[in-house]
Amino acid sequence: MKATTLYRVFLRSGPRNVLAYPRKVIPAGAEVTVLNRAGEWLAVDYLGKEGFLRRDAVELEPGSDEEYYELPEVLLHELAAIRENGAPDGGHEESVCTPAGDKERRLRQVTAQLHAARLTALCLSGGGIRSATFNLGVLQGLAKGGLLGEMDYLSTVSGGGYIGSWLSSWIARVPGTARERVDDVSRVLAQQTEESRRREPYQVRFLRDYSNYLTPRVGIFSIDTWSIIGTYLRNLLLNWMVLIPLLFTFLLLPRLLVLLVSGTGVEGGAAQWLIWGGAVLGILPIAYTVIDLPSIGDRRLKKGYFVTFFLVPLLLMAVAFSAYWGCSYLKLDAADPDVTAFMKFTTIVHLGGWGAGLLWLWAKKVSLPALPVAVFCLCAVLTGAVAGALGWLAATKLLPVVLATMANPGLFYAVVSVPMVLADYLLTGTLLVALLSRFTGDQDREWWGRAGGVTIMAGLVWAALLVIVIYGPWLILPESHGFWKKLYLLVGGGAGIWAALMGKNASTPALRPGIAMDKVRTQLPAAAAVLFILFLLQVVSFAATCLLWWGKLPGMSGGAPIPEVTPGVSFLSHLYLLLHTPVACLLWLAAATASVWLLMALMVNINTFSMHAMYRNRLVRCYLGASRRRKERCPNPFTGFDRNDDCAMVELSTRPFHVVNMAWNLVKGERLAWQQRKAATFTMTPLFAGGDLGSENPAKRIRPGGYRNMETYGAGWGPRTARPTTLGTAMAISGAAASPNMGYHSSPLVTFVMAFFNVRLGWWLGNPGTGTRGAWRKASPGLALVPLLKETFGFTREDGKDIYLSDGGHFENLGLYEMVRRRCRYIVVCDAGCDCDGRFEDLGNAVRKVRADFGVEIDIDLAAVREKKLHFAVGTVRYCCCDNGETDQGTVLYLKPVLTGDESADLLNYAKVHAEFPHEPTSDQWFDEAQFESYRKLGLHSVLQVTGGGRLDLEECFSRAGRMHRRALKELDQRHSSTR
Repeated sequence: MKATTLYRVFLRSGPRNVLAYPRKVIPAGAEVTVLNRAGEWLAVDYLGKEGFLRRDAVELEPGSDEEYYELPEVLLHELAAIRENGAPDGGHEESVCTPAGDKERRLRQVTAQLHAARLTALCLSGGGIRSATFNLGVLQGLAKGGLLGEMDYLSTVSGGGYIGSWLSSWIARVPGTARERVDDVSRVLAQQTEESRRREPYQVRFLRDYSNYLTPRVGIFSIDTWSIIGTYLRNLLLNWMVLIPLLFTFLLLPRLLVLLVSGTGVEGGAAQWLIWGGAVLGILPIAYTVIDLPSIGDRRLKKGYFVTFFLVPLLLMAVAFSAYWGCSYLKLDAADPDVTAFMKFTTIVHLGGWGAGLLWLWAKKVSLPALPVAVFCLCAVLTGAVAGALGWLAATKLLPVVLATMANPGLFYAVVSVPMVLADYLLTGTLLVALLSRFTGDQDREWWGRAGGVTIMAGLVWAALLVIVIYGPWLILPESHGFWKKLYLLVGGGAGIWAALMGKNASTPALRPGIAMDKVRTQLPAAAAVLFILFLLQVVSFAATCLLWWGKLPGMSGGAPIPEVTPGVSFLSHLYLLLHTPVACLLWLAAATASVWLLMALMVNINTFSMHAMYRNRLVRCYLGASRRRKERCPNPFTGFDRNDDCAMVELSTRPFHVVNMAWNLVKGERLAWQQRKAATFTMTPLFAGGDLGSENPAKRIRPGGYRNMETYGAGWGPRTARPTTLGTAMAISGAAASPNMGYHSSPLVTFVMAFFNVRLGWWLGNPGTGTRGAWRKASPGLALVPLLKETFGFTREDGKDIYLSDGGHFENLGLYEMVRRRCRYIVVCDAGCDCDGRFEDLGNAVRKVRADFGVEIDIDLAAVREKKLHFAVGTVRYCCCDNGETDQGTVLYLKPVLTGDESADLLNYAKVHAEFPHEPTSDQWFDEAQFESYRKLGLHSVLQVTGGGRLDLEECFSRAGRMHRRALKELDQRHSSTR
């Protein structure tokens, strides 16, 4: 048995003594022979040497790891389950052939079997409770037509997952074989049993009672309303106890830098350490440039090395030089040094950097022509001298003139000094690029351009952060004008709440690519987010000033006199504290706040204390509770919840085979073509959880994607505490529309605001790929800080140990994508998303992604639906575009909530009273009785228009729908021809 290594450490010792030496280094990508794969450690052989590797240190061949599956094996297991449970006698209709070869070859073999199976699918789209209620009527219509039992797959997204989970859990709780279960439920749902003919089934009546599922008891004084408010405030407080102390600690750093750069916090003897320390730091970015520049070293180092060995040393160098000048000359008012001293110093630094870089290349046996090296060194001497001259002019001529006009020159110097050093570096770098233009090429200039852009951004961020910390609190302190101060406080605080609410709405123009809107409406959420972030930073900076002032800091009486201020903290006292706070006090305060957020990050479960649990519990009570018999439920008399309403995903029947669609958020993913998507598909089924997401870099330690057994994925480590992922959790993740990271709806600025206000319904789980050291088993991340920061700042990626899952509609809102992947022959798609303007955006999104990822074309004419002549349209899925040319085409029946005029009187009446019906906003999750019945009835009516109210088999149904669709299109063509 072969395996491809991902880690490089090959231990010749046993797993009980994993640190013993010697060890053998194995190149990434090398093959080892697996001798024994029992337990956490694999006994392997490499070049005749036996040793041990962790199970996650190797990527086993497909089929050799019982816990890791690739897409072909997943599809094959699903097909076997569907065939086994689809036969009337419960036996196998046809044997399933196990494929062989590499992944692509195996996938082609499985695809041929999928085509031969002629699979059918029902797709229930997202759209909140509107979609769930409309699709309830669709399910009733399919049951009346005898079609529900013919569905092999049930693919659900978001709101469609509410009602799809209700159906799946109901079927799972009925005794009998898989086929008998779905037939029994279909008869009850179609009201064909004796009891259901007399009265609507209990499972449907329960949904009516809890149609207002978030707060079943309505009213401002309802305990349901206040329990949601209380839960939100509790979780928000816990979220803030991580984020605010973290932000507080971060904003103490600029205060420390102010003391350092201005020279206030530096003793006289430390100045020489600053200048020589800055020189050593200055050598590093120059040496890194020599090593990585394409025309010299061309080491092709990763971005992380650039940050570590170029950007960070460059910033620290600028801080050190600024602090040295501040404490040696500005603070002491000493005589300025001669220009030659500047030039000698910077020339030595430049030559030292070039020499260190060339020495490193020589050690690595990188040969360079003598002439270019001599020219490079000569240019280094020249640019070093120029850098010194520019630095002397800025420090001795420009700065004194500017600082003389400032009331607090030390503070202004702290803001501008570091950017000035960086500007000097960039100017000399520009000169160097010009001097070496004959010895370098376009690749070098691109390298310098990118490095210069990052340096400019770092300088601007420095200046902006210092300005906010130093001068920002003026807007909220007594010195500002009363009216404008109150207005700013109101607008600044309200902007965050408004941006979070707008970000929660997926139809916000700023978050929807491709929608033509005026610029003002499009940019408003982002502008509100920027205003709130500035306001928040000012408030935290002001809070730090208050703590330092009220704490009666030691040493405050020494040095400069304390300014006379009015009672309370003023802007003068704020500026005084910035320059005279003891460094030790700042460090103690930073340690205290860091302890708070670190402790809370360790103790608070990022999943448990988002709004997900509140949302999930109410969905489970409404939809999964409705799937149980009345006498089985025993809810808590105080809370109204029953822990037994939920069930594990692995307990579901595989007829129809339920696929719960989610979005795997990749806001900072590597695939450039996915920059608009910002997500990939992720599914949970009764058998597997995962997504087919291959890594573009096979040498990476973590290989994302793949599938894991549903029984162990996210269940936890311990056998006693392991709890398989439940249907309620999967349903709530699939419906997590309000999340900071929302796939192609994500906006970086709004992301921060939504996370800050805990508008978080998504869920963190382990990466199902290889190389994660079993992280996929964890029910939640161990330390909340890193995932919370990734969620807050939109740093979700595909190659992390933890992944962020949210609403499936953030990738594809119909559930059609995964059914085309499975080559379903007949697909019923119920599109109940909010589409007031008839843009068919969800369908267009699905068609584009299916074509881009699978090469499958979907042809469908929507004219009859657009003109409100039919509730449906019939299209063709051209599998022949990517598969064998002889492959049968698929057929899609597309159902859309529209009013054609042939509806019943109550529906027409409701539409007259509610102008937005049947596309009332998704934010309305509080349905009353009339609203619930109108959407349910419209879904039922839409299906009955297709079936004619009779019982049909699947092919007859699609044939009838196709004839009706063609007839309607012909009538429309004739009408348009006559009006020309």
